[in-house]
This record gives sequence, C-alpha cells and structure tokens, in this order.
Amino acid sequence: MLVKATNAQRILEIGTSNGYSTIWLASSIPNTGMVHTIEVNPLKIEEARDNFEQAQVLQNITQWSGDVCEFLKQTPEQVDFIFLDADRSDYLSIAEPLFSRLKPGGLLVCDNAISHASELEGFVAWVESQSNLTTSLVPVGKGELLVYKDNNHPN
Repeated sequence: MLVKATNAQRILEIGTSNGYSTIWLASSIPNTGMVHTIEVNPLKIEEARDNFEQAQVLQNITQWSGDVCEFLKQTPEQVDFIFLDADRSDYLSIAEPLFSRLKPGGLLVCDNAISHASELEGFVAWVESQSNLTTSLVPVGKGELLVYKDNNHPN
C-alpha cells in the first residue's frame, strides 16, 4: 500500500533475507520500476533469487551482495522508497548516506520498530533531530517506523 501510495518507481531495500518483502515491493511497482536489494549472506541471496524467479518478479529486482556501508558509498542514485530490515546495529552509522539516497518527498519504512525499539534508539533519535524528516510509528505487526523526507528542505 505504501509503495503504491507514494508512486514509488525506484526502491532500495536494506536486508533481502529470503526475499519475501522484496517480492511484495517488486509486485507493487510499475513494470518500468526497480527494486535494488542488498544482502550480505550468500546463502540468503541464492534463496531469494530462487524465490524471485518463482514469483516472476526477477525482471524488476537488482540484487547486490556485500556490506551496506560500502554499497551506499558507491551508489549515488536517489530512490523514492527505502525499506530497512537488516542489522539494526548498523542503522545509525548508515543514516546519513541512506537518507542522502532518499529523494525529497520519499518515504523510508523501518521494520520491527516496536519489537526492537531499544536497538533503534540511536537511529530514531538521529532521525527525529533532522528538520527535514517527519516520523510516524505504526503499530502493525512488530511495528513500522515511517520516515517522510520533506521536499521543502534542501537536505
């Protein structure tokens, strides 16, 4: 719903795992859209690729392997939507490069925001300190933190 509501065409997913969320993201974008997803675990990458093929969404997915910090340093492309579901201990260290990839008017969704609130404290504090970001905590499942990047700020 959020992907469709934001008319997202370019999506970045941090933490592919077995590809379940990636399939939902790819199924929600137009045929010309693309989901870029990054995962560090080679076994999960292979499992996800098989799932993408079975779900017939592989043409709308680009899989990346490796460290998310290095990935963000090498990819200047801006995206409309970010789904964050990886190692929460990395979130604060990637916050700045991550949000620099999110276009103004874009949305970041952080999974497990209620169930792992203590692990996200530093990241959430950083997000809430940014004048161009607006947050909303949605109590669905294990909690989704929605972060909207204001398109009236230059950052």
